[in-house]
Amino acid sequence: MRKVEQCQHYRQERERSQQRLTELETRGIEAMSRYDIEIAHGGRAEEALHTALWLVGNHLRYFAEKLSHCDEPVQQITLFDASLPMNGPSSP
Repeated sequence: MRKVEQCQHYRQERERSQQRLTELETRGIEAMSRYDIEIAHGGRAEEALHTALWLVGNHLRYFAEKLSHCDEPVQQITLFDASLPMNGPSSP
């Protein structure tokens, strides 16, 4: 995947995470799935909400970190020393 495509993906995912955070903050436990509450957290709705908020916050921090590198120029990595001649070092 090219850098431009990666950055677009990170922006989309950041937006999705931001929407989810807003939904969790607005609707609270009602925004949680049955699975999250009953299966993953044994029916403890407040714990499920707390975990979901924490996870979405981590997603936002992750995507912010990734997006902070999107404006940096792409660097070419060389595997060999470019200053050496193509046939290797010459011996005297």
